[in-house]
Amino acid sequence: SSVDPSSSLVFQFGDSGDQTSDGTIAVSVPASVVSQFEQGGNVMLSVLQVKQDVTDSLNQGDAKVILGAPVLEISFVQEKSGEVSVANVSDLVEPVIFRLQDSSPGVGDCVFFDLDTNSWSTQGVSVATSSQITLATGGLSNGTWCAAVHFSLFSFVQTIPFDEIIDTKDYVVSQENYMIAIALMLVVFVLVCGLCCTWSFFRVRAPNSGKTNIKDDRGRSHVVKFTRSEVVAKDEMVSPAQTARSGRSSRSDKEKTTKVLVTWEVEPAEVLANLDHMKGHGYVAMDVDVAVGPRVSQKK
Repeated sequence: SSVDPSSSLVFQFGDSGDQTSDGTIAVSVPASVVSQFEQGGNVMLSVLQVKQDVTDSLNQGDAKVILGAPVLEISFVQEKSGEVSVANVSDLVEPVIFRLQDSSPGVGDCVFFDLDTNSWSTQGVSVATSSQITLATGGLSNGTWCAAVHFSLFSFVQTIPFDEIIDTKDYVVSQENYMIAIALMLVVFVLVCGLCCTWSFFRVRAPNSGKTNIKDDRGRSHVVKFTRSEVVAKDEMVSPAQTARSGRSSRSDKEKTTKVLVTWEVEPAEVLANLDHMKGHGYVAMDVDVAVGPRVSQKK
């Protein structure tokens, strides 16, 4: 049938597929475009809404893009002599106007998915103006409308300008801040080292007193208490030969010696009665007191 070249053909698709209802999807195709592709055969308009899992795969790798509308695939299907093919629709003089959804658009752009770059592009696609919508549809105006001079996969996206939102200058460390950070790290390091040294000093000190728990081969426990003290002995004469062998410098021929005196508080009779059961038994548990002990000076 003949079509008025100055008019447009408007196709509407509701949620149930009813073309007569004021549905979500609407496509306005200039009659001149239909006439161009129906020469020599039949032409059919194909409008497909892409499933969500396919949509997610299209948007992978581009974290700056957020889809704000369903993805539509719009194409012309030609039938000629029993052969069906998809027409290559591009570089149209009059754009095709289509509605992606019935809700108003936010801030963003109409785009198509470029298979060559595997990304969304605005080339040949734009947000339709009010005059374009009125002229193409004759009254439908609400919703998200786009205008395109080619057929492809279309949607509406919002681009998040991360480079503008996050100012890299805010994360540049100045020389002054760098020196302050180093100084704080050194202070923390010194404090930690001081605490570790203090803890190690008390842990490795020789015990002043304590008790030893010895278990014999019968499983009996024998507790023996002890005390420890350092004894500064009388000055001893050191010969030149001893000084030479030790490799120490000799400012004086006398040398003070320090000895450790450990006193065990045991009952001889009890120890002798159980001595045979303690021979060769190496299990010893020791409980010591590392408090500062007396320093005894003894002269001989």
